[in-house]
Order: sequence, then structure tokens, then C-alpha cells
Amino acid sequence: MVWTDYFDRHDSTTLWNAGEKSPNCIVLYSSACLDGKLAWKFKETTRLSGIDAVKRIVETEAQARKIVDEAKVKAQTIISQASQDAEKARQEALAQAQRQRDEILAQARTQAEAEAAKSETETEALLASYQKAFQSRKEVAVDKAVNLIIRG
Repeated sequence: MVWTDYFDRHDSTTLWNAGEKSPNCIVLYSSACLDGKLAWKFKETTRLSGIDAVKRIVETEAQARKIVDEAKVKAQTIISQASQDAEKARQEALAQAQRQRDEILAQARTQAEAEAAKSETETEALLASYQKAFQSRKEVAVDKAVNLIIRG
């Protein structure tokens, strides 16, 4: 029976045996790494044989792998949901932009039609004015031509 400290740091396993410290005991733990790696803690003091200590270490590693795998699945779910939310927001923004574009085009069309109608009215008024001026000048010109022919 030996005193055993077990660390899992930077994805490597280190096992130290120091039988002089406390015979017949095992301390299992992992400490948080300063570089941001996944850290888990499990601390237990139990009387274990060397084989039992190795079994416990293997079980602890399996639990750690399970926790990491669950975290990966959860992270993937979160990423997937965030992606769906982002796509939904993008679609909503595009739909809003399309509605605004349609409104602007409708306003521009209405404005253009109003200006065209106003221009047509003004053009008809000018045409009538020119027609009237032409008729009056035509009558004057005809009168002068008749007078010149008659007086001749």
C-alpha cells in the first residue's frame, strides 16, 4: 500500500508514489490549470491497494472523459442553437429590409404618378393656350391676307 497523488494536467497523467508520506492511503485529485484547460476535482482519502488505486484512477479518467464528452455535446447544441438563432435573425432582417424597399418603391411610384398627372395637366393647359394663340393669330393672318388680296 502506498500514498499516491494523481494529476491530470495538460492531457497527461502523472503518478507519484511516496510510500513514506502516508501508507495505506490514496488521494485522488486534479487541480485547475492556469492555462484555461478543463479542470475537475475529485478528492477522496481511502485505504486502497495498488491495484485498487489503479482501478480508481481508471474510473476517474473514465468519468472525466464522460464529463468532457457531455460538455462537447452541450457545446455543440449551444452552437447549433446559436446558429439557428442567427439565421432566424438574418431572415427577419432581410424580410424587414424587403418590406421597407417595397414601401419606398410604392411611395416613389405614387409620387411619380402624381407628378406625371400634374405634368400632363400642365402640358394640356399649355397646348390649349398655344392652340388658342394659334387660332387668334391665324384669324389675324387670314384677315390681312384677304385684305392684301382684295386691295391688291
